[in-house]
Amino acid sequence: VAKLGSFLAGHELFLITVSKNYDQNALMEDIRGLWRRISKERRAFTLLVTEAEIRDESFLQVLNTFLTSGDIPGLFPKDEIAVMASEMR
Repeated sequence: VAKLGSFLAGHELFLITVSKNYDQNALMEDIRGLWRRISKERRAFTLLVTEAEIRDESFLQVLNTFLTSGDIPGLFPKDEIAVMASEMR
C-alpha cells in the first residue's frame, strides 16, 4: 500500500538494502545519501522501512527521533550542512 501511495503522490521510492553486516552506521550512510539526493534533485522521496530491515533496536531509535523531531542529530557535520544549504539556493 505504501508503494502505491508513493507512486500516486509522484514520489520516488527509496528502500534500504540490508545485508549481513548492515548496522547503524550503514543505516546512517543510506539516510545521508538520500538527503544528498533530495537536496540536489529537489524531488519528493518516500523512505520505506519494513520490519525486515530493522536489524537492531538502534534503527528504531534513529527513525523515531526523525519522526518526532524532524531531525537526526549528528547526521551531517555543520560545515557540510552549510555547503548543502548553499547548493540549494
